[in-house]
Amino acid sequence: MKTISLSISDRTIRFIEINEKREISFVDSIDTTFSFTECFMTGVYNDAVIAEAANVIHEAIKDKNFNANKIGVLLDSCFAFINIIPIEYSEGAPSIASTLLWDLSNYFPDNYKNFKLNYYKLENKKFAENVKDTLYVAIEKDKLEIIRKIMHICRLKIGLFDIDHFAVEKYIKELYKPHLSSKKCLYIGCKRNRFDISIIGSNSLNHFEFIMFKDSNYVNKLSAFLDKVKSDDNLKSFDFVVLYGDDFTIDIFNWLSSALPNIKIYLPDPFSELTLHSRVNNTLKFREEGNKFLPACGLALKGL
Repeated sequence: MKTISLSISDRTIRFIEINEKREISFVDSIDTTFSFTECFMTGVYNDAVIAEAANVIHEAIKDKNFNANKIGVLLDSCFAFINIIPIEYSEGAPSIASTLLWDLSNYFPDNYKNFKLNYYKLENKKFAENVKDTLYVAIEKDKLEIIRKIMHICRLKIGLFDIDHFAVEKYIKELYKPHLSSKKCLYIGCKRNRFDISIIGSNSLNHFEFIMFKDSNYVNKLSAFLDKVKSDDNLKSFDFVVLYGDDFTIDIFNWLSSALPNIKIYLPDPFSELTLHSRVNNTLKFREEGNKFLPACGLALKGL
């Protein structure tokens, strides 16, 4: 059994295949000539943009045999709506679903029913025992249908689906398991004009938030976040930090190393932390970009 994951951001698709030996057996990255943001906006009524996206994926993987593969697709978090609200869990599943839809309708009053929702209970002690901060992820069904059409043209059946930031949690729990046994991890997705931030334990998601910023203002935004963490009993107890992402990761690594001198900061490289299959070991051209592939690796590991 192998798992291949496709990680889709605005103008880049990354591919990772991991086999049953936990070896990376295929890796590629394609910069597209079109924008997936535009594709998701127009693809409902424009088959040409769907065909263009399908052709890019097909050309990247046309020589691969998928008979024994599980296919996973990742979307950049910017393509989803993510929010956190407190929910009373003693009232049952129908009430929870109703509460989530009601909250979503405040942001999308005209089409809130056109979303697919998943939710995650956060493990903190801010409220009464039966009330939990709840993170929910909502994706427009039109986007999911466009992805389904693209993959159908490529003759690929989706077996796994996730948002990029949350797939990274699997990588951390697999590769940094000894560190998590009695500790908590703060991990940050570094993207253009956005940070995705989570705090996790060995079996729990304790906190999530995203921070928007412009250009070099990220230092001020991260500094404000760390100040908030230090003053919040529910957040301040993280023991190490993991960074990944497309933008500013080296700069942020260096800044956090100074800002948090007593905390270990990791910038993972799956191409050295996982085994490489012989056919990619000597030809890998992404050795300096390992942390950009962390979400794709996390989803691929989920499929094994």
